[in-house]
Amino acid sequence: MPDWRKRLIYITVVFIPLFVSCRTIRIYEPLSEKPEKEMFLSLLPDEMRETSGLEWACGKIITFNDSGGDPVLYSFDPHTPYTYQTHFVKNAVNIDWEDIAYGNNRIFIADVGNNYGIRDTLTIYCLRPGTLDSDTLIADTVLIFSFKDKSPGFVEMRQNAFDCEALAWIGDSLWIFTKNWLDHTTSVYRLSPNASRYSELSPSQVLDPGMLVTGADYCEENKMLWLIGYRNYQPSMRVYDLRRSSEPRLVLFLHLRNRFGLQTEAVACGPDNTVYFTYEKSRKAQGLFSIQQPALLFPFPEK
Repeated sequence: MPDWRKRLIYITVVFIPLFVSCRTIRIYEPLSEKPEKEMFLSLLPDEMRETSGLEWACGKIITFNDSGGDPVLYSFDPHTPYTYQTHFVKNAVNIDWEDIAYGNNRIFIADVGNNYGIRDTLTIYCLRPGTLDSDTLIADTVLIFSFKDKSPGFVEMRQNAFDCEALAWIGDSLWIFTKNWLDHTTSVYRLSPNASRYSELSPSQVLDPGMLVTGADYCEENKMLWLIGYRNYQPSMRVYDLRRSSEPRLVLFLHLRNRFGLQTEAVACGPDNTVYFTYEKSRKAQGLFSIQQPALLFPFPEK
């Protein structure tokens, strides 16, 4: 074979795939290195100092406190959080509420926190919100579940692969995300709201966001799954594309560089392409932020 043909084959096999790969990387890298600027909206009232879950429902932001607080939801306009309404949830106990989801005209509260792995069964409370005008909401359905691949028993703090803090309504089911302290992956479990009172769940997939996942929400408009969390005290977000299948594809990662050390645990997709997130009271008072979904996600180029 002539030398020029060998060189042409070499260029075709080696450099063209490399060029295509580089183009793919360049789609994502600028957004990861220079995310859209987050906007500080407001401090939150002291009643919400341990804000853990966050959801947009019935034209309002909904949040609550975790770890043994009262079974209470708070709803408010994101621009006036100090004008809020308190909703007591009957038939519910707050052992360790961690996240909240909204779907099929229902609110789902995930009582799933499990830092030491001692909880073998976890709970999701299902509520019909109406218009959120009432001071009392009723948990008319309780879903109890366990992870089939989890061994019972106590584990050391930060050695637990089955801690859990994130929930999202996707399609017609609840997606539950673990907080894996060992390798910063997250196992995904799916639960039907029509399941029997007790379910034993197996993971449907394992994602590798490279962080401890502390909150989740799904944007139906562009079918993007948002995860929030942190690693080495650096808060971050990951965005997964679900447009073409039920297998999430990582398309974007955002580092909240000016929020180092803050305990970000909640994220919610709102109207007008706005994503909200909160952080608990720690070295700073609890607060509410927003970020505009990058234009590249409307629509994201399909591959």
